[in-house]
Amino acid sequence: MQIGDCDNSAAQKWTVGSDGRVVNPASGKCLDTTAEATTPGTLLELWTCTGGANQSWLRGAVAAPLTGQESGRCVDVPRADRTNGTAPALWDCNGGTNQTWTSTTTNQLTVYDSKCLEVTGGATADGSPVEIWDCDGGADQQWRVRADGSVVNVGSGKCLDAVGHGTANSTALDIWTCTGAANQNWRRS
Repeated sequence: MQIGDCDNSAAQKWTVGSDGRVVNPASGKCLDTTAEATTPGTLLELWTCTGGANQSWLRGAVAAPLTGQESGRCVDVPRADRTNGTAPALWDCNGGTNQTWTSTTTNQLTVYDSKCLEVTGGATADGSPVEIWDCDGGADQQWRVRADGSVVNVGSGKCLDAVGHGTANSTALDIWTCTGAANQNWRRS
């Protein structure tokens, strides 16, 4: 293992599992500590996934805007409203707290530290809208932010989606069967 310039190659893409495994999808192997060592300076390697403690990693919460690859706009809580049921939409990125989403260690996307992005009513059908709500830990409020740019809802297995490939300010967001389309591709920056 070595650090190198980012080139978007398959060798540099990783999936973080809910069990703490960090997997390189191209090889199917896990990030592993050499000889199961735990001392500072231990080398890391790719190894067949065994589920051992030396392949379980903890990560902290990550706060950043969630930006649509197709639109270049941020997921925004309109008017910085904190009311349960407010529907986020795309908007020009401005660095506001209403555009800062924290990906927690429990797979939630939170805004304002206490509101979670959720699928409205826990729905699972294509086209179901999303909203913010007080965090309750439900599967409808859990999201997997993947290395391929998709943001997948745990409860439905569907992707966060800009409705109708919309790119304008106020474009609504929903969930849709994951297709890899540009309107389902997001970056954290």
